[in-house]
Amino acid sequence: MDAPSGKSPSFVEPLKSQAAPVDSDVVFKCKVAGQPKCKVSWKKDGIVLVDDNKVQITSEDDDHTLKLLSVVEADGGQYTAVASNDFGRSSFTATLLVHEAGKSVTLVSSDDDKSDDKVSKSVSMDTPSGTSPSFVEPLKSQAAPVGSDVVFKCKVAGQPKCKVSWKKDGIVLVDDDKMQITSEDDDHTLKLLSVVEADGGQYTAVASNDFGRSSFTATLLVHEAGKSVTLVSSDEDKSGKVTKIVSDDSLPGTSPSFVEPLKSQAAPVGSDVVFKCKVAGQPKCKVSWKKDGIVLVDDNKVQITSENDDHTLKLLSVVEADGGQYTAVASNDFGRSSFTATLLVHEAGKSVTLVSSDEDKSGKVTKIVSDDKSPGTSPSFVEPLKSQAAPVGSDVVFKCKVAGQPKCKVSWKKDGIVLVDDNKVQITSEDDDHTLKLFSIVEADGGQYTAVASNDFGRSSFTATLLVHEAGKSVTLVSSDEGKSACADANTLTNRCQYVCFYPYIRFGFGAWLRLEAISYQLQLSS
Repeated sequence: MDAPSGKSPSFVEPLKSQAAPVDSDVVFKCKVAGQPKCKVSWKKDGIVLVDDNKVQITSEDDDHTLKLLSVVEADGGQYTAVASNDFGRSSFTATLLVHEAGKSVTLVSSDDDKSDDKVSKSVSMDTPSGTSPSFVEPLKSQAAPVGSDVVFKCKVAGQPKCKVSWKKDGIVLVDDDKMQITSEDDDHTLKLLSVVEADGGQYTAVASNDFGRSSFTATLLVHEAGKSVTLVSSDEDKSGKVTKIVSDDSLPGTSPSFVEPLKSQAAPVGSDVVFKCKVAGQPKCKVSWKKDGIVLVDDNKVQITSENDDHTLKLLSVVEADGGQYTAVASNDFGRSSFTATLLVHEAGKSVTLVSSDEDKSGKVTKIVSDDKSPGTSPSFVEPLKSQAAPVGSDVVFKCKVAGQPKCKVSWKKDGIVLVDDNKVQITSEDDDHTLKLFSIVEADGGQYTAVASNDFGRSSFTATLLVHEAGKSVTLVSSDEGKSACADANTLTNRCQYVCFYPYIRFGFGAWLRLEAISYQLQLSS
């Protein structure tokens, strides 16, 4: 069989950064070459955009357009066009600055803008002043009977005014016939109509403006009408954690478990592939699907079906780029479980063998090797990331060395959100050395940074913490040998240090708790 021919995506006419007054319409355009034709998706600040009453996305041949209607200041940010086909992926990012009508604004081009993925700087002639978002009246967890309407409310302060988006279990919500999202001044509301048990879960309000981002999460438990349910508040609820919900009559149920898990498989190019699983749980489980960590949705390439406890993912006319890790994520009111399997897409007529790993019984990925004895090893961190503290305004570099055969591809995440190259973030790789550089950091850049390494033989990740502190303050990250033991008493709050740390969580002052992976750290602060 002849090797397939084609070209990976390239931006013939890239995006252009721009400034626009409040209430105007903004259009980003690009022309992308590639063979076969490229599919282009759009992101704002790393979050995928979808067509709605605010955003219009169109494509005609190689021309792709994103139109934003009646922009507000919160619409300012980094806009990225991501082009992909069977031969690769490319992205280009531009900046939008939304300013008051009649205000003088200058776009100052950066030398970096000449290369893909770099952003032209947008600079206002006036020095901007403002405050990052804060929840004046946070969400409240609640229980509601089946068939009722549920309203989550919050009040968010910030200058300029904050934009609030909503998520359920990490998935962005949009206005439809099931839910209503409204905002008036600093008051933001999410209304769920005629709730069912599957609507139960974690609801998060994400507030953002030009000076930062903040979020608050609450729990919804949907129960049978007439059943007595009590909300038991947790002490952690003050820092954005979820209030516990307990039924007075010990609501019976079981968390999800895979009775018939997914099976890894190999398939020739052009064939259809079906992943099946059977999941037990009470109440009935809802199952979503991911490929390499990205949520899949029903379209002309993917078919997702469920019948009772049986759940199916069907991929139509697969190509080599469809190969990867496929995960079924099962959830109900009593927990969440996932199972991952591998798909290898090979040339028609090629002999391929699936070699089962002992770990496969516990949800790990079955290894797939070709009969032509292609050697390989899964990724391992030879030099892992190191947690660090850094002052506001400084640059921060995370480095790691990853071994694996074939060479590993490394992606980066902050607090679970994928990072991309822009004027704030620089991602580089050379042989086995991989680097993430953050420029002129602010307090909001603190959090959990993860390097995710993958190749054809597996995936591995390592997470480190970044604490951003005031310039001039001395901060030391001290690794604890104790690991799973508490590294400070709960009441240890000094007027200089103000930290609380229980493995694997840490809280600075009275702020949000952070989760530390694998290693416990004690923070020592001194003036």
